[in-house]
Amino acid sequence: MELKEHIENINFLIHNSDEYRYCIQYIYDKKVKKDESLDFILISSWSLMTIELCKIIEDSQAQHFNVHKLLKRLESSYRKDKRKKLFEYIHDFSNFLEEQKDTFKSIHILRSKFYAHTDKNKSDFLSKIKHNLNDIKKLIEQLKLHMNYIYGELFDIHFAYQYSFDGPQNLIDFYIKGVEQFKKETLDDFQTRYETKDANKNQ
Repeated sequence: MELKEHIENINFLIHNSDEYRYCIQYIYDKKVKKDESLDFILISSWSLMTIELCKIIEDSQAQHFNVHKLLKRLESSYRKDKRKKLFEYIHDFSNFLEEQKDTFKSIHILRSKFYAHTDKNKSDFLSKIKHNLNDIKKLIEQLKLHMNYIYGELFDIHFAYQYSFDGPQNLIDFYIKGVEQFKKETLDDFQTRYETKDANKNQ
């Protein structure tokens, strides 16, 4: 696999992870009442985001596009005497990854839980994982910065993280509006029936 393709694949995974993160954050920010269908969207988004992040951060031969494999490849290809600035940045990136071990561990735990426990109490599970989202957002932002720097140094171009948030945002808004409208119409129908029935009794 070409080096440029390797980097672009990692950037693509970062892009996907951030889109799923946005969906999660948007639902939380809407502060809607508990709803099983929204819980399903949250579970799906958390699951997909976690899986994509594990592909990036897991130091394993099984993960073809992980950043650890990329850094080892760069270290062997760009020695300090050839590209001093890039070589030093690779070292800084490695230090950053080392500092993120706790966040990586929490992401790996989430992945294991999704595979093993999503058939159990989903609401309780969601309440327990919500606090990790800020750390994950910071991680994604830092991954973007590091990967874009390396991409720019090697190919004199930056990767464009082009997001299409309107689609999921509109879908979530449409769903929430539909549920609220359905509840209102059901309540109005119930009240009309009750009032009609009560009026008939008084005749």
